[in-house]
Amino acid sequence: MTNLIVWILGLTLISITTGQNDIGDNEEYVPFIGTRRDNFDWNLLKDVVQANPEKNIVISPLSAKVVLMMLAEMSGIKSDTRKELLDALDGIKDLHEGRIIISKIIKSLQEVDLVNRINCASQVFITDKVRTSQKIEAIYQSKYSAGVQSLDFSDTTQATETINKFVADATDNQLRDFVSRDTVTDAIVILINAVFFDGKWSVPFKTARTEKGNFYAQPNRPSKVDFMRAKRPQYFYHSDKLKATLMRLPYSGGKYAMFLILPDQTTTVEILLNSLNSRLINREMWYLDEDEINIYLPKFKIAFPLDLKTHLMNMGINAVFTSNASLPLLARGDQTSTNQLLLSQILQQSGIEVTEEGSVAYGATQGQLVNKIGGQPKEFKADRPFLFYIEDEKTGNILFAGKVNDPSLN
Repeated sequence: MTNLIVWILGLTLISITTGQNDIGDNEEYVPFIGTRRDNFDWNLLKDVVQANPEKNIVISPLSAKVVLMMLAEMSGIKSDTRKELLDALDGIKDLHEGRIIISKIIKSLQEVDLVNRINCASQVFITDKVRTSQKIEAIYQSKYSAGVQSLDFSDTTQATETINKFVADATDNQLRDFVSRDTVTDAIVILINAVFFDGKWSVPFKTARTEKGNFYAQPNRPSKVDFMRAKRPQYFYHSDKLKATLMRLPYSGGKYAMFLILPDQTTTVEILLNSLNSRLINREMWYLDEDEINIYLPKFKIAFPLDLKTHLMNMGINAVFTSNASLPLLARGDQTSTNQLLLSQILQQSGIEVTEEGSVAYGATQGQLVNKIGGQPKEFKADRPFLFYIEDEKTGNILFAGKVNDPSLN
């Protein structure tokens, strides 16, 4: 058998600019009302967190789903390989349905955004010794916005430079020198997807209010970290069912938002995840209501490389990793090198950074805020491990998700 290598790159930069007052988000929040397909997302996050209980984690479920659908396009029509891939992706019934779903997601991400920057790019690099199917090239281009490029992998220097340029361009130069010459040696197919997001908060935090505070990765073992602070109206809800507090932080433009899930002090992220599922979390989101909130959110930066193979196998995707893999449809005709493909690696490199940028020039604008809700403000104090995810609220799809276990560790 010959090897197919998949890299999934996810990178999000959340730039918190200065220069505005703490006024609440003026857009009314209504949760996505269409069909959600995020069981895969929560199952993947759950499996990754359980395997890495003491780590800061960020993954891109969206990026993983794109490449798994692209693998399904290569698979045999009635093969176990295709069935397992589609079943894991929330029970997609066939390739036609999958193409519609992925195409809609990608088109939403490609919409012009004058404030936030986002890119979803895919590329299939295949040895020049194989003739690719024109049909699958057309499908990849039209449904996945993905190109197919022939490379001479025996020229490891040129092949490495070509792949690294694609990765650098797709991630706004945040990831460079991603592959080495050793990586491409003897490769047959390398499939890469990258999702890049640089978002601006709808209501920025102010650097002047950031202060050191204790974060408890473990009880009675605090670490000093920078907490961003604000007092303003925010969509917020304490869920008795989840034993957790939920809060929404929207980005400018009203299309993307980060959701934070903070377990009660009497429980943990791991216990929360054990009870969490798509239906429950999305039902609880309908209870979010605008309230005056004192926010304490740590700045955090996470870089998280991940081999998805074990996690995908735990989710029922097995055949593609074995000698029983069926991936014959990438090439034209009966070409031995592609008929014998199996997936040797499926690697994801994700990163997220929540930072403050710009000069501090507030003066009198930092005066006392008016509580437009009335009554005493509630509190969201993320001083212990919590979950987060970033959603395209137009399509209800999760771009990134993760766990902050200890923001003092990068």
